[in-house]
Amino acid sequence: DALQNTRALLERRVREDRRLGFDDLLTGVHRALAAGKGLARRIRERYPWALIDEYQDTDRVQAEIFRRIYRDARLADDTGALIIVGDPKQSIYRFRSADIFAYLNTSDAVADDAKLSLARNFRSVPALTEAVNAVFDHPCPFALSGIVYDPVESAIKKSKLAIDGETVAGAGSAPLQIRYFPWVPKQLLTKRKMGDLAARLAADEIAALLKLADQGRAKLGKQPVRGSDIAVLVRKAEQGRRVARALHERHIASIEIGIENVIASREAEQLERLLWAIAKPQSPPR
Repeated sequence: DALQNTRALLERRVREDRRLGFDDLLTGVHRALAAGKGLARRIRERYPWALIDEYQDTDRVQAEIFRRIYRDARLADDTGALIIVGDPKQSIYRFRSADIFAYLNTSDAVADDAKLSLARNFRSVPALTEAVNAVFDHPCPFALSGIVYDPVESAIKKSKLAIDGETVAGAGSAPLQIRYFPWVPKQLLTKRKMGDLAARLAADEIAALLKLADQGRAKLGKQPVRGSDIAVLVRKAEQGRRVARALHERHIASIEIGIENVIASREAEQLERLLWAIAKPQSPPR
């Protein structure tokens, strides 16, 4: 009761102050659509075709809104349709209320002959796609049975990276490698220490490749491999800093891209000051 009363009080104050947040917009549209078919019809008349990308990051309210608006439109109907694009394996916004089951339920409601899958990979070399296909070759490769893995093929004919004149796969260097360290004592298996070890291993691989390039043995196409040809993908800023430190220890220059907080940047601070001056020109400088 206390929670319901608090929610009702909050909604009343929001209406009185004439303020709306993003969640308020969603719940308002959801309620209006539930009240009758008129709004859904008018929205569909104005936007007969809808293409929604990253559908795996929707929540139940959003999914229900789309369903109510476009449930009368069929894919075979050339007057309009709802087209969704998504990959449940990429659902990463649960902390923002994204609901993977909203995606799965929508997918189950779509006829099999109305589903299309991307079967070609334009980013990875054939040996890497084959290795990934082998890793996920299992009847239930993920925690939920509704999430499947469709094998893909590479649109790239062969790797441009060659060592001693042979492509990487042909030179015995597998593009997908899993490191196993049975010699590491259990007391060393802390998250931080393993993170440092991973950074050092990545730096060692890069150093070895650049050494081969200096010897004229590692080439990307017709040119020797350069440091700017190599990227290390990380999930967190601290991981990137560890790799940068490990590279620095090996006298390899590097730059870090996209790992800092935009709000904490100097540009954001200057923009905030400008907006403050526009909004309150009589106020003292911040």
